[in-house]
Amino acid sequence: MESNETQEERYLEKKVHGISVRQIMYIFAGVTLIISVVLLIITYRANSRYSAILDHTENYIEWQSDAASLSAASDYLTEQARCFTETGDPEYLNNYFTEANETRRRDKALESLKDAFGETEAYLALEAAMNESIKLMEREYYAMRLTSDAYRIESSLLPEEINKVELSAEDAALSPEAKEALARSLVFDDYYHDTKSAINENLSECISKLVDH
Repeated sequence: MESNETQEERYLEKKVHGISVRQIMYIFAGVTLIISVVLLIITYRANSRYSAILDHTENYIEWQSDAASLSAASDYLTEQARCFTETGDPEYLNNYFTEANETRRRDKALESLKDAFGETEAYLALEAAMNESIKLMEREYYAMRLTSDAYRIESSLLPEEINKVELSAEDAALSPEAKEALARSLVFDDYYHDTKSAINENLSECISKLVDH
């Protein structure tokens, strides 16, 4: 009786339309291998694309947060300056300069976006918003100096930035009530409002460019 090995070899050598069973098995194995490799490549590319999309989404959220942080800091400075001109309470003055000199959300947001993008349109739009915000600070300083004089706050209690502000001869000669009124107008007038609008427009431009990135 023939051994099982001999029977198996004869089966593998059996011809099917001129092709041996062994050859058919090799072809199937080769096709299976090719399909497996293709599937592995597709899976790898899909995973890589997903990871890239996830990374970009996370980065976009962080960059958008930077833009929002600059906006929030600018609004906070406006609020504290306005509250000080309305009340003369030094607490608002302290809050203002804590944000400007210590917390520094605007500066940190700008630095973060510059590290991520360099001199791109998104960064330049945020930088423009920062420059507009700095313009308002000069106006706010002057308004806060007027208020400090109107309420006769001792210079030793004032931040150095306010002590350095020099009022014009005309403004220095105003009555306390007139100084208060002028200070309030400086942080509530059309120029101030227009500059705040410019800040918001630049921030919107920044976010728009981040979406396109």
